[in-house]
Amino acid sequence: MEGFVKLALAGTGYGMIPEMQARPEIDAGRLVSIAPEQTLEVQLYWHFWRHGGGVIDRLTKALQTAGTFDSR
Repeated sequence: MEGFVKLALAGTGYGMIPEMQARPEIDAGRLVSIAPEQTLEVQLYWHFWRHGGGVIDRLTKALQTAGTFDSR
């Protein structure tokens, strides 16, 4: 579990936590959504070293195949 989520669970902060990460805690009653009708979609970026090796190259190609990917 990420530190940011742990802070929210401890009651020492609040913030935007991805639903995939927060859903189990919300369902268990440990977190509360303060804006359940609101969502915010953000574009994700794939950062990698150009010469990262075979594993990174294969993962990058899989991501390119699976969705929209700008390889700038």
